[in-house]
Order: sequence, then C-alpha cells, then structure tokens
Amino acid sequence: MRIKFVCDRYCGVDQSRVHRLASDAGIKPSDSDYDAVVIVGGDGSFLNHALDYGEPVLPIEGVHKGLLKSVGILTEHKFSDLPMLLRKLSKGQFKVVSEPVLELRHSGNVYRSIGDFYVERIGTKEAVRYEAVITDGTNKTVSYAISNGFIITTPLGSTGYFSYPDMLEHRRPKRIEGLGFAHILPSTVKDTVNGRVVTYGVRRTFSINAKIDVLLERNVAYLFGIPKRNSGIKLTNGHISAKAIKGGMKKIII
Repeated sequence: MRIKFVCDRYCGVDQSRVHRLASDAGIKPSDSDYDAVVIVGGDGSFLNHALDYGEPVLPIEGVHKGLLKSVGILTEHKFSDLPMLLRKLSKGQFKVVSEPVLELRHSGNVYRSIGDFYVERIGTKEAVRYEAVITDGTNKTVSYAISNGFIITTPLGSTGYFSYPDMLEHRRPKRIEGLGFAHILPSTVKDTVNGRVVTYGVRRTFSINAKIDVLLERNVAYLFGIPKRNSGIKLTNGHISAKAIKGGMKKIII
C-alpha cells in the first residue's frame, strides 16, 4: 500500500521519522502516486488539508510540546498508535466512510470546507444584521437577527463553536447530524417556521439536505473558515448560500 504522509509544521514530528515507521510496517511513502493520505497534526491540520487530496484520509494527532495543549476531537488516534495503525492499513484492516463537504457561494466565488464557515463583524462597532432562510424539505425557517455574526457547520465542524455549551460543562463535544446554523452573541433574533413565529434558537440543526440562504443588510462582516487562509474575506454584497455535498470527503476508520 502506498501512502502520502502530511506532517503539519506544528505536529512535533519529523517527517523522516514517520517514513521510517512506514517502511517498518511494509508501507511505501509516496508523494505522487498513493492509495491513502495520513495527516499528522491536530484538528486544524485535518480541516485545512483533507480536501487537498482525492484519496481517503486518516488523521493522526501529533506530539504536543510545551505547556499549551489543545484537545483534538477529530483526530481519533495518537501518534504513539501510528505503528499499529500502519500495520492495519497494510493488511487492509480498515473501512472508509463518507463525510459531507460544506459548499458556500458568495459573489460568484465558491468555497468548500469539511468543517464550518462563519461570518463575523470585525473592526467596527456595528452589529451584523441579516435574514437567514433555511429550506429543509417542506419546512422553511426564517431567522432575522442582529448579532456579531453567524456560523454554518457540518457534523465535523460542529465539535467546535457550535457545541461550546458541552465544553463549558466539561463534556466532550458531540457531532450533530446534519447542518447547523448558529448566531454569534445575538442581541435580537426573530424566528418563524412556515410563517409561524416560534421561540428563537441560538443554535438550530437541520438535515444534511437543507439549503441555507443569508441576506446581509449591511456590508460590515467578513467571511472566515476558508481552509489554509487565516484572514477573512470582506463581503462585497449581501447574499450568501450554502449547502452540503454528501460524500464529498472520504475518511479512514480503524
């Protein structure tokens, strides 16, 4: 089996060491012609690089150094497990599952992520005003809000900001099933479902087939969450649309 190894610059592991472990397991490291990709790093490494390759991806948590340590949620295996994982890969003892990819369109541009996108005010005292229309089968949810922004998330991305109440209670964040839409520090929210006023929800979960359209009233917000881009993109017009592409990314489970 041929595997491409991607070692994040913060993963604390030298790539030559990873290649030696692969050779010991009878696996040939390859950068050009490979059957799978192993990403060594944290959740951010997985989210930033998973869509770069067409082959199935296995995320591995890197080696933490120093006092600061983030807790990985998406990386199910530690680096110390790598020799065992490589042996199982070489023997075909794994399965491949499909994960949805979030596709967001704005001003003629298309962005994709396996995690989330968020729109937030920056460098201004003005709050963000917007109307979000989420069509989910026969249900149409309209949410008008004045807030610091909003987040649209896949099941993989929902282990972050979307599930922060779990982390505040020291519980392991849980994945949602479907797409999530959450307001960031809202001051005003008015929700209707099929024209009927309902109790507003800071966080709502919809099916993976839902379509999300957001109309911004003021261009004071920036778009974040684009893989491998640290800065935001200033929104040049008021319309954003998002949907999930089912099966857009393949993940290896061992």
